[in-house]
Amino acid sequence: WDRVRLLLNLFTNQANSVEAKLQVKLAMLQADRSIMRELAHIQTKGERLGWGAGGRHALENNMKIIDREISSLIRKKRRRDISENERRKRRTRSGVKSIGLIGYTNAGKSSLFQTMAGKPVLIEDQLFSTLETTIGRMQKSPRILMVDTIGFVDNLPSILLDAFNSTIKESTRCDIILLIIDANDKKEEFIRKLKTTLRELESHQDYFNFKQLQTVITKSDLVTKEKLEQLSKIITTYNLESPLHTSSIDKKGIDQLRMMILVL
Repeated sequence: WDRVRLLLNLFTNQANSVEAKLQVKLAMLQADRSIMRELAHIQTKGERLGWGAGGRHALENNMKIIDREISSLIRKKRRRDISENERRKRRTRSGVKSIGLIGYTNAGKSSLFQTMAGKPVLIEDQLFSTLETTIGRMQKSPRILMVDTIGFVDNLPSILLDAFNSTIKESTRCDIILLIIDANDKKEEFIRKLKTTLRELESHQDYFNFKQLQTVITKSDLVTKEKLEQLSKIITTYNLESPLHTSSIDKKGIDQLRMMILVL
């Protein structure tokens, strides 16, 4: 297995909704097509290497089948994107404000979402426990929606990034973006994950600007006050606003975050 296959296996195990399954299947087919193209390239060099039953014609037929399936899934994905865009426009016209939660995978986004929205979601201490987009109303604030979605990861293969791009857009198109960062990471990991997230956000600047960004350090109950201050200083060196410190376990900082959202 290469890195793509490993990530796809993780995604397959975690895909529960129609949206997530569609995106995972599309990514898997695109990965298979890349392998078939490599096999076809080897054949042109005179080596006899096929796919499945073997042979040049079998390989070509399988590539055509995969191309048709990919085209079909892309059409379905586009129809879902159009429906989501219409729902987003209706929310905007009705004056509903949206809050997007973004960050590195396993940073604590889903825990914070559940604490703020009171809507049960899958919370696991593992990579990519959330693949699909989940939307819920912030408690005590019926006209504010919170959006939780897939987390970022270093050097995500382009095959996977393309398939999950629309899911990431759902959070970056919100009125306010909460950049969620894990306080329990070691300093080097904290910086690496912060850089990865900011780099990915830069590639989505068609949908938001960094003025919408508010940094939130989660899992503050697991570290000392001194470490929180150190991490806050690191964040400000990237020209970001001073972060809020929160914990979904002891609820520290939750009311402060809620008030910050209400006044923006």
